[in-house]
Amino acid sequence: AWILEPTQYADVRVAVNASPKRPRSSNQMKEKKSNTKLTLVTVKELRAGYLMVDSLVKISAIKPDSVKLHNLSSSEVLGLLCSCGLYDQAFLLATYHELPPPLASLTARCINVAQHFAAHNHLPSGFTEWLTLNNVPNTDELNPADRAWLYLQTKVEEHGDWEALRQVLAQMLSAPFPPPFWLLKLCKLVNTEGTIRLCAQYDSLQLAVKTRYSLHWCSCRQRDT
Repeated sequence: AWILEPTQYADVRVAVNASPKRPRSSNQMKEKKSNTKLTLVTVKELRAGYLMVDSLVKISAIKPDSVKLHNLSSSEVLGLLCSCGLYDQAFLLATYHELPPPLASLTARCINVAQHFAAHNHLPSGFTEWLTLNNVPNTDELNPADRAWLYLQTKVEEHGDWEALRQVLAQMLSAPFPPPFWLLKLCKLVNTEGTIRLCAQYDSLQLAVKTRYSLHWCSCRQRDT
């Protein structure tokens, strides 16, 4: 879909010396120079521009001082959204501005929640406030750490290519933090060899051996069948 937007310097056709009450015929139309022209703007471009403005409004409600700088790039706004915990908005902005999804930032935040909850069995409000700012499942059966992992799993599955999986797995291995089963399953399904190399790169040799053994076992079963 396209939308016409007026800018400068274009030729338009206007009626000269025509009464506004009379219909204009073709012979009444004459070409006249005007300082206006039309450019084409896609609906996606309008949506991207709207998301930038909307993001700055939401950021200013949480961190007013952070949006006082002028001419912020989309990457800078994306970073501010992540620092505020506004991940729903961050993923939308990344999609419309063709930026990498902020999975590493979300993974780091989930690890922080999980580690603190494991150590203290409770979480201060500062650790869980970002969960309320996003579309995160909220049930009595899930503690805050489980809710955070479920939200991360949803986002990873939405961006289920190897680059997204590699980004999340690398963040966990560098923490270091044991990757959940669902993540390893997805990684092995998409790129088993890449998963093994990444585990070895971060000295997670036991995990690399297990993944390699799983690949060998699957290959043996395929030959047997």
